[in-house]
Amino acid sequence: MTKMDFPPLILLAAGKSRRMGVPKGLIKINDKNLIDYQLKAFGELGGNKVIVVLGAHFDEYQKVLPWVKTALNDWHKTDSGTLLRVARNENFELGQFSSLKMGMEVFLTLQDQYAFVLPIDVPCPGSSVWKTLMAKTGTKTHASIPEISGRGGHPVIISRKFANELAQLSPEDEESRLDLQIKKLDKSRVVRVVVEDKSIHANLNNPEKLQQYLSAQNLKTGH
Repeated sequence: MTKMDFPPLILLAAGKSRRMGVPKGLIKINDKNLIDYQLKAFGELGGNKVIVVLGAHFDEYQKVLPWVKTALNDWHKTDSGTLLRVARNENFELGQFSSLKMGMEVFLTLQDQYAFVLPIDVPCPGSSVWKTLMAKTGTKTHASIPEISGRGGHPVIISRKFANELAQLSPEDEESRLDLQIKKLDKSRVVRVVVEDKSIHANLNNPEKLQQYLSAQNLKTGH
């Protein structure tokens, strides 16, 4: 499988990180910022295009990550060959859907028919998850979701057509949530894929959960 086989990734990192206490993407894991850790992992899987959505703490990200300024207005190619584009969500207070909408608007300027969606606080799972999702996603599929014991997780694949429909919604609408909109789809358009990688359910949204995950993976953090 080549890099060209992979849909782009919309990486959501615009939240306030209140429970973590620091911007999640700047947490150190094995001496690397979490956001760079995620980008590296995705690139090693075969992904070559990432749309990073930033919002709260934008200035901190820009100060720590040299590529943020470059990628804000155009695609930036990293040393590893990954193409990055930053979308700045100045309305991050409206919630995660407002960030997803920003990412989808960039995605819809591309020719790709599908995109992965992953919140910054869900660790990049192993290659089997991504490849199985891709293999199970058909031409009529609007959303593909990995699951374990009936419980869905991330990353999620969304189609271009579904992304275009989502992009028309107002983030202020209480039903403007990806999970709720997927539930509204015809069941024939949704694929749920059974996987074994428990990291699809990981949520590093506070120091305790972060430490539990790091301990389980034999990793370390600078915080």
